[in-house]
Amino acid sequence: FDSWVPELVIVAMNSSNVSNISVTRSSLSFELTNGTTAETFLMGSTVTALDSVNNVYYLSVPDVPSDLDNPRVSANYTSRIYGINLNDDQSDRIILNETISEHRLLSLQANSRWDDSGVYAMVLEDGMVPDPDDNFSYIALGASAKNWSASNVTFNWTYDSVENASVNSVRGLMAEYAYQLGSGIIDYHSESVYIVGKERPDVDADLKIADFRHNTTMTDFAFDFSMMAMPGMQSMHLLNFDPVVPWLLPPTVYWARFAMDGFSVTLKFEEWSWAGIRGVDTDGDTLPDYVDWSGLQLGDRSCLDMLDGDPRIDYLGWEPWLPNRSVDDGFLPNTTCRWNFTESTLTIFAPTVITLRLGDVIPFRNDTISRYIPHTDQYGYPVYGSIDVDYPDPITPPIIAVRHHAQNANSRLAPVIHMRMTGPDALPARAKGPVKLCERAWFDASESWDHGGLPRWQWTLKDMYCESIGGYVFEPDITLRASVIAKLENSTRGLEWLQRGSHLVEFPLEILEPGCTYFMELNVTSRWEANTSVTWMLEKLNPTGALSWVPDCDWFCNVATCEPPSKCGADGLCVCAPGIFGLFCSGLCPPCHPLGTDRCDDGRLGTGSCICRAGFYGQLCKERTEWRASAWSECKGICNSAVGIQERLYTCNNVETGEEVDPSFCYGQPEVETKECVPAECPCGVPPAIAGANNFAIAENCPETLSGDNCEAVCLEGYIAMGRFRCVAGSFVEIPMCEKAGKEINAVVGLTMSMRLGGIPASAAADPMNFLDTTGIGLALRRSVVAQLMAAGPMMIPGDLSISVRSVISEVPAGTDDQGRRLQAVVMIPTVTLDLLVEIAIRNGGDLETIEQVLLASSLSPGGLYERLKYELRQNFPDAPIPASLGLSEPLRTQTYIDDGGTDDNRTTTAAPTFKPLPEETPAPVVVEDNSPFMVGLGLGFGISGAVLCGLGVASVWYYRRHRKVHIDPKGAKLGPESKKRLSRAPTIQGLEGRNRASREAWSPVSQTGKRLDGTPALTAVGDAAGAAPPVT
Repeated sequence: FDSWVPELVIVAMNSSNVSNISVTRSSLSFELTNGTTAETFLMGSTVTALDSVNNVYYLSVPDVPSDLDNPRVSANYTSRIYGINLNDDQSDRIILNETISEHRLLSLQANSRWDDSGVYAMVLEDGMVPDPDDNFSYIALGASAKNWSASNVTFNWTYDSVENASVNSVRGLMAEYAYQLGSGIIDYHSESVYIVGKERPDVDADLKIADFRHNTTMTDFAFDFSMMAMPGMQSMHLLNFDPVVPWLLPPTVYWARFAMDGFSVTLKFEEWSWAGIRGVDTDGDTLPDYVDWSGLQLGDRSCLDMLDGDPRIDYLGWEPWLPNRSVDDGFLPNTTCRWNFTESTLTIFAPTVITLRLGDVIPFRNDTISRYIPHTDQYGYPVYGSIDVDYPDPITPPIIAVRHHAQNANSRLAPVIHMRMTGPDALPARAKGPVKLCERAWFDASESWDHGGLPRWQWTLKDMYCESIGGYVFEPDITLRASVIAKLENSTRGLEWLQRGSHLVEFPLEILEPGCTYFMELNVTSRWEANTSVTWMLEKLNPTGALSWVPDCDWFCNVATCEPPSKCGADGLCVCAPGIFGLFCSGLCPPCHPLGTDRCDDGRLGTGSCICRAGFYGQLCKERTEWRASAWSECKGICNSAVGIQERLYTCNNVETGEEVDPSFCYGQPEVETKECVPAECPCGVPPAIAGANNFAIAENCPETLSGDNCEAVCLEGYIAMGRFRCVAGSFVEIPMCEKAGKEINAVVGLTMSMRLGGIPASAAADPMNFLDTTGIGLALRRSVVAQLMAAGPMMIPGDLSISVRSVISEVPAGTDDQGRRLQAVVMIPTVTLDLLVEIAIRNGGDLETIEQVLLASSLSPGGLYERLKYELRQNFPDAPIPASLGLSEPLRTQTYIDDGGTDDNRTTTAAPTFKPLPEETPAPVVVEDNSPFMVGLGLGFGISGAVLCGLGVASVWYYRRHRKVHIDPKGAKLGPESKKRLSRAPTIQGLEGRNRASREAWSPVSQTGKRLDGTPALTAVGDAAGAAPPVT
C-alpha cells in the first residue's frame, strides 16, 4: 500500500464584527512516521479533539500489526495518539506521539478552557481481543503547555496505566452498553463529558447519553433521546459550541525581552490587555455583565500582583555561569513591576543585572491580566502559563567610553586631570592621554553602556613608540613594557579571580616609560554577545623644558630623560656631556666669551650660565665693568658723639650700559675715602613712671622713642594727662603728669638738665628717690641750686625745682683696675652714682636768659654748686652722706606745667597737652593773663620843702611776668571766668626748639678725666679729693 499523507484543513471565522464576518481557509500537511503500519490504514474511524487555546489538534489512529508477505488486517490492534501543533512558524508539528498499549480508544476530549489544557480519553480495557465482558474507563492522558515566547507549545504525557490515570474512579462501569466511536463532547466549565451509547448495538435500540463528571461520580444515562430516533438511525454526534461571545481568548504574550542595560525586562501583550480588572457576572450565566475597574493596576507595584510567586519556577536559565540563586530569596527579590496600559506592556525592574537572567521563566497569575475591548464590550479570559526571558531586540554593539585619569603620584590631594578618550564627547582620534613625569595614570571604562551589565573586558597593548624631545627614537625598556602588559592582562577576562575582567586599569608611576606612546585597545563583549573595540593612545610625557625644574619623584633614566651624547650612569642618574647642563642634561651652554669667561656652569646640577672672570659681565661675559664713586655712607659713630666717620660708597658698573651690577663682577677693591661727620642723637628708652598714670601701658606703647619724637601719656581713670614724654638726644626733656580733673595748673617756660651725684652708698639703689627724700639730699640739692641762681638776681623758691632719678650707675671702687680687681688691701664701701633729671620752672620769663647763663656756667665749672651742696648738708642735714662728686650738663629749654598747691614737688614738664585737642583748624589758644604784680619794700626817708620823701632802704621785688593759668576740665565744658579756657595746643615758647637742638646737650656720664665714654658732650664734674667723679661701669 502507498503511505497516506494526511492534510488538515483549517477554516477560521472572525465574527467579532457582525457586519463584516470573514472566513479564512488554510491547510497543514504532515507525515505519520512511527515505524508501524498505521499510516497505511484508512483514517475514517479516527477519533479527534481540538485544544482551541493552545491550538493543538489531537487524533487517534489504530496501530495494527501486519504480515508484509501476506498483508491482511488483523483484528488485534492498539491505539496511537498524535498531537499536531497548528501554530504558525513551527518546525516540529508533531508534539505528541504515544501509544495506549492493549487498549482501544473510542473518545478524545481536550479541555481548552482551563489551565491544565488536559486531554482525556475513554478506552476499552484489554481491548486487543474483543470481549463482551470488557469494561470501559475514562482516563487522563496529559496536558499541553504554551510558552508565549514564539508560541512554543509542548505536551507533558502523564499516562502510565489505567489504574493510575482514571478520572474520579470512572473505571470498569457500564460494560453492558455499546458506545459510539468518537461521539463524546466536554463541557469546559462544568468539566462534564457526554458520550452517545445504546443498550445494545441494534438500529432499533434507543440512543442515550452517558454523563461523566470530573469532580463527581458518574451518573446513569440521564437523557432519553428516543423521541429523536429515526428509523434506521445508527449514530448521533453531539456538539457543544464554545461560548466565545462576549468572552475573548486570553491575551497573547508576544515576547519578554531584556533592556540593553540588563536591569529590566519588558513583556509585550496583545492589544487591549489590562492588569487587575475583573468581569462581574450578575445573573449567574457565567458571562460577564460589566467590568470592575477598581483593581486596575497602575504604576510601580509588587511583581506578585501579576506574576506567580512560586520560586521553584525560577530556573537558572541560559546563563549557568552566574552565581546560583537561593530558593530562600523568593521569587524575583527586590523587584518592582510597572504595567503600561497604553502599550499593553509589563516591565520588571530588577535591583541588579543578575536578578533576572536569560532563559528565566516568568510565570503568570491566572487571574490578573486579561483583555477587554471597550468599543465591543468584550471581556476575555486571563492569561496563564509562562514565558522565557529573551535577548533584547534589536541588539546593538556596546558603546565604549574610556576615560583617562592622571594625578601626581605623591599626593592623593593633588588635582586629577581626566579626559574621555573614546565614546561621545571624546578627544579627536589622534589625541593622546598625557601623563606627566611624576604622575600615575588609570583608565576607567565604567561609563560604557549597552553591554547588559555583564560585559567581558579585554585590554590589549597594540603597539609602543618612544622618542625624545630632540628626535631620538629609541627602543622601549623590556621590563617596563612587560609590566604594562601585565597590568592590562590583570584587568582582562579569563582570570580565575576575575572571570569577566574589569573596567579599570591602573598604572603606577614607575612602570610608564618617559617619552613613550602606548597604543591601547579595549574589546568589550556584551551580555547579549555583541562585540566592539576601540583604540586610543597614552603618552608618558618627556620632561619638556625642565632646565630648572626639580621633580618631586624618582624617574626612569632613558634617552628621553638623558639625551645623547649624555648617558645614564650605573646609579640611574644622567651624566651630562661637557657643555650640557640640567637634571635631564637637556640644556646647552651658550657661546661664552673666551676672554671674559672662566667656565660654563654645566653638569647635571649646573645652571648653564657663563661664569665671568673679574672685570667682565653679561650673559656671555663680554661686557667690561669698573668701580664708580657714589654717595657718602651714613655717619658712623656713637650716638650723641661730636665726631663720626663717613665713607665714600662705590658701585660696580657695566662700562657699556652704566648698569650697576654685583660687586663680585669688578676687579679688586675700590679706594677708601672718608670724612668726619656728626652721628645721630641717641633715642630714649622706656619713659619713667609718673603718678596717676598707667605706666604699664606707657611702657608697652613706647618701648623706644627717637630723638625729637614724643610719646603720649596714659592716665588712670579720673586723671587727665598734661604734657607728653619728649625725647632729645637720649633723654626725656619733657615728662607729663596725670592730674585729677578740675585742678588748675600753670604753664610756664622751663629748663632741664642732667646731674650726677657720685659716691652715694649702694643701699640707695633699692629706692633712690626715697633715699634723697629721707636723707635730705634732695631738698639740700634744690636749695643749693636755687641759691646759686638767686645770687645772679632771679627770684625763685625750691618748689620751682624738681628732681627725678633716671638711673643708678654702679661704681668701680678705688684701688682696683678697670676690670674690678683689687690693687691693695683696703676696706672698700660699695657706692653708686645717681643719674638725676633736674627741671626748673621759670615763673618770670624775663629771667630765662639769666638763669640759662648761670646753669651753663655751672655745667662748665660745677665747683661752686658742689660747695653750696656740702655746706647745706653740713648745716641742716648733718647725718646725710656727702656725695663724693657732682656733675652737670648744659641746660635745655622746655615748657612745664606747675601746680601752685603749696608743695614743692607737684609739677611736671610738657610740650603739649595729652587730653583730646580740638580740631587742627580751630585750636583753642591758651589764655594768658598778664598779671604783673610787684611788691616794693618800705624805705626810710624824708622830703625837704614838699619834695618827695626819699629814703635809703632795702627793696624786695618779686616780679612775676607772663604768668599762664590753665584750668583742667574733665568733660571739656567751659569753666568759670572767661580767663580760664580749655587748652588745645601747648603754647610755643619762642626759640625753645631751635635752642635745644643747637646745643646738642646730652646726659651721658663722664670719667674722672672728663673723657666721653659714649661720645656725648662732656659732663663736667667736681668732687672731694677723696672721691672724684666716678666712671660708669
